[in-house]
Amino acid sequence: MSARSQGSIFFTEVEYLALVAVSERRFEFIQGEIFLVAGASVRHIDISGDVFAALKTTLRGSGCHVYNNDMSVRIEEPKSYVFPDLSIVCEPPIILDPDSMAQLLNPVLILEILSPSTQQYDLTEKREAYQAIASLKTLIFIAQQVPRVKVLERQSESSWLETIYTRDSLIPLPAIGASLAFSDICASVTFA
Repeated sequence: MSARSQGSIFFTEVEYLALVAVSERRFEFIQGEIFLVAGASVRHIDISGDVFAALKTTLRGSGCHVYNNDMSVRIEEPKSYVFPDLSIVCEPPIILDPDSMAQLLNPVLILEILSPSTQQYDLTEKREAYQAIASLKTLIFIAQQVPRVKVLERQSESSWLETIYTRDSLIPLPAIGASLAFSDICASVTFA
């Protein structure tokens, strides 16, 4: 979850890395703009925990690694550093700087939980940055206010198939050889 920075000030990658090296706060960097990673609502935290637990359990022993929002993802072009709510890699993970701000380079699946304040950013700039990751096969956006999950599956280098899932759905995730029940995503959350 991120809050857009104010103004049109652009930074270099070196300036961004210098900032995160001395800050206790987390920031994302997309095409020269820096965004503060904001705190999360209880619903966001519950959904994040439910999805992480479900996928960690489902993928145990598969060779896939499931990471929460403490793992950053580095995108080569356009140069970006982001903190998705969840990322998965099913081959040996390529991680830069594992002792500092660990940066995953080869996620196969990325998941974001949409918040009212960041939804526009997540579905535009961040989505475009994610879709530039060559290894990425699946991109998931979970709404926290309504029972809705948007799954984008890469069809070709520039083509993505978008599918919407709602209550009682079983969400196939062929990129990781698994599926996810909608009830597992929102096990701790009640929708009106």
